[in-house]
Amino acid sequence: MNIATETMTGYEDTQPGGGLAAQLEAVRRRALPMGIAFGVVLMLALLLAAFWPATYRSTGTILIEQQEIPEDFVRSAVSSYADQRVQVISQRVMTSANLLGIIEKFELYGVERATSTREALVERIREDINLDMISADVVDPRQGRATKATIAFAVGYDSRSPDLAARVANDLVSLYLRENLESRKQLAAGSADFLTGEAEKLRLRVAELEQRISEFKEKNFDRLPEYAQANIQAMNRAMEELRDVDSRVRALDQQVVYLDAQLAQIDPNAQAVTKSGERMLSSADRLQALRLELTAALAQYTTKHPVVIGLQQEIEELEKQVAAGKAGSRTAPDNPAYIQITAQREATVNERASLGARRGQLQARIAEYERAQVDMPAVERDYGAMLREVQGEQAKLAEVRQKQMAAQLAQNLESEQKGERFTLIEPPLRPEKPIRPNRPVILAIGVLMSLAAALGLMTLLESFDTRVRGRGEIVAMLGVPPLAIIPWVADEPDQDLRRRARRLLVGGTVGGAVVLLLLVHVLVKPLDVLWAILLRRLGG
Repeated sequence: MNIATETMTGYEDTQPGGGLAAQLEAVRRRALPMGIAFGVVLMLALLLAAFWPATYRSTGTILIEQQEIPEDFVRSAVSSYADQRVQVISQRVMTSANLLGIIEKFELYGVERATSTREALVERIREDINLDMISADVVDPRQGRATKATIAFAVGYDSRSPDLAARVANDLVSLYLRENLESRKQLAAGSADFLTGEAEKLRLRVAELEQRISEFKEKNFDRLPEYAQANIQAMNRAMEELRDVDSRVRALDQQVVYLDAQLAQIDPNAQAVTKSGERMLSSADRLQALRLELTAALAQYTTKHPVVIGLQQEIEELEKQVAAGKAGSRTAPDNPAYIQITAQREATVNERASLGARRGQLQARIAEYERAQVDMPAVERDYGAMLREVQGEQAKLAEVRQKQMAAQLAQNLESEQKGERFTLIEPPLRPEKPIRPNRPVILAIGVLMSLAAALGLMTLLESFDTRVRGRGEIVAMLGVPPLAIIPWVADEPDQDLRRRARRLLVGGTVGGAVVLLLLVHVLVKPLDVLWAILLRRLGG
């Protein structure tokens, strides 16, 4: 063994990356900067955990209760699922007007209210409001299979003040409960009003159609299908009667001819006689006789003969009387036989005229019946269409009235709060613990980051350090082992510096541990309580 080998016997390689000993040696060399990095990062974490403002959340839980009366008896007017209704109600609650009212009521975001727009404030409070749906596995009665159903939901508000968080959360819960009641009542009332209006429209429509049918039947009463057989029977009776009338008219015509023949043979005036029994001539007969006498007198006398003149004067007088009698001053017939036959003729003529009028009426009626038979198919088609239309409208009216009754029951159900309702089972209370920050987690992350910062700084310093340390680095550089190793002999100033660094490291570590314990005692749980819990668990 040469002197170089003997000199290096027992020497261990201390270069970084050469093993655990080298790593520990590097830690020893970089203890001071590592301690500083560890302490700075840990102190930042401690400050973050200590001074991060706490945020409190107050939450109220609202249970969605099913309606008390079974749906088989009364069906609610609200048919949407619970989670959908909650979302709709949430949109109505989260309007800008409501949120701005809450901000003004509780004087939220004092600094931001003076500098931010209304839209920014509304967006800020929406971020601070929390809505969590609570679901459970239930059997859907509509589909008959297991499904997730919303049975409750939680409304909360985040604030740095626990009292303010509770007050705002209570106001939000009240808004949700009130909005649910109002929306359900409005929906039920809207459904009932709509169906009432539709029922009234259908009722008026049915009344209008019935009036049209009534007018149509009145106008075409003899052309309706139900009167077809009656029309045929009536027409047959009218034709029978017409045949009887025609037969009677012919008989009466023959009787009139017979009576006229009798009247032609009878003098209307009866013959008058004197007391001596001589027949008295009428004016016409006397006029004829005087004319015969005048003719005989002219044969004997001249025209100026007194006898001729007297006859002419008497003839003129009689001619005037006969002419006046022909103009209307003629005396009424006085022959009893003539008068009787004349009366029979007048009665026969009157009866014949009456039968003629009756015959015209019967012919018009028969023609009307025939037209009714011709028009009956078209009337039946129109009448059937009107009946089908009114029956359809009546069926719609009955259906709408049934739905209207159901809607009225649903409205009563909502007004008496017997339907599905929101029940506050856990009111928002003043929170005792903040939801953030999670200070233990911050402390744990701070410790890990402190260790990572210390190790990272050590690695960084070692990577930039160009000094050669240890036998391994010499062999790696020169390719041959060194002849001898001269140990480092530290002088007094170096030893003082090392002692101060160790004291600083120990002091920083102890101070950090004290600060850490103090933060745990203040922010997490008192140390005496933690010690009691630890002893109890160890003893158990």
